[in-house]
Amino acid sequence: MDSKARRPAGAAFAIALVIAFELPGASAARAAAPSGATPVSAPPGATLAPAPAAATRPAPAPAKTVSASGAPAARFDHSAFDRILSINVRHGLVDYRHIRAASLGDLDRYLDRLAAADPGRYPREERLAFEINLYNATMIRAVVARLDHAWSPADSNFAVFHAPLVRTKDGTISLDDLENRVIRAAFHEPRVHVALVCAARSCPPILPRAYRGDDLDRTLENNLRAFLADSSRNRVDEAARRLRLSSLFRWYAKDFASLGGAQAIASRALTRDSTGWKIEYLDYDWTLNITPH
Repeated sequence: MDSKARRPAGAAFAIALVIAFELPGASAARAAAPSGATPVSAPPGATLAPAPAAATRPAPAPAKTVSASGAPAARFDHSAFDRILSINVRHGLVDYRHIRAASLGDLDRYLDRLAAADPGRYPREERLAFEINLYNATMIRAVVARLDHAWSPADSNFAVFHAPLVRTKDGTISLDDLENRVIRAAFHEPRVHVALVCAARSCPPILPRAYRGDDLDRTLENNLRAFLADSSRNRVDEAARRLRLSSLFRWYAKDFASLGGAQAIASRALTRDSTGWKIEYLDYDWTLNITPH
């Protein structure tokens, strides 16, 4: 994770939680602290080392689309995740209690299908959308399994990111592995950092829909602009010529360098020239991104 200090190796999950999460048929970050919230510092992060390409996973018969050349192109059907998110996401927060009560079976079946699939069969944008959805759906499932304890993704030294919760055809990997050794290593797309949602309030807001390959580039660009314009996550002080940005831009500085770096990205997204402005990074709020009840 370059200089991002988000999730070091930490204590393992309680055995009971892991067992409950891994039952057969079941499935197994990120911005400024909102006003009034108590921020928790991000932990020391890992640097992006040479990593293997994305793991392969054989799939059930995927849906078919037609490419520009007229040839059929495979895509994965994420409509089940669309339904779960559309019902349970409001203003970027997740109703984990309702998912546990009414959508858990649908979520587990969706994760079962992801675990059986081979994203290597799909075009690049479809593959990346698949991996983003796999990350977000697995994180939601992990939160649901831990709701009975006033839980935060920072608990137990960020253990949730290191546990083998992500189910694939070749076995289980961790959320950190999926992010760093699959998504970042294989795709080199810095805008994934405004799509991967680690269940904290400082993360980019989760969308009320699944990601799809056919509009992925536009969606990621819209996410980036909306994230930078969100004053609870990034703040602009024109009078002081100062940008107070999400720690994501510090943690993933090497990734964002491919887009010109944090200052250039902010200037483009906010449509103002911030050349020479001072940049500061806001504390990260690890409070769970749960809808209030």
